[in-house]
Amino acid sequence: MKKIKTSDSELSAYKKDLNVCNAQLDSQIKKVEDLNARLVADKEKLEAKYSEITTKKYELETQLMQEN
Repeated sequence: MKKIKTSDSELSAYKKDLNVCNAQLDSQIKKVEDLNARLVADKEKLEAKYSEITTKKYELETQLMQEN
């Protein structure tokens, strides 16, 4: 088996590259988490609006039936 010789400076460079990659991934994860939070908030707003519209529709249908 061939031994691979790696100098301390090479290992240090690899470690630095890994740290940069990890920082970039952390940044991307944060962006995705922020986007997800906004999407959840928008979904909740839409569900509330749907509920409001459904309630109003029911009220109008009830009113129409009472008038007839």
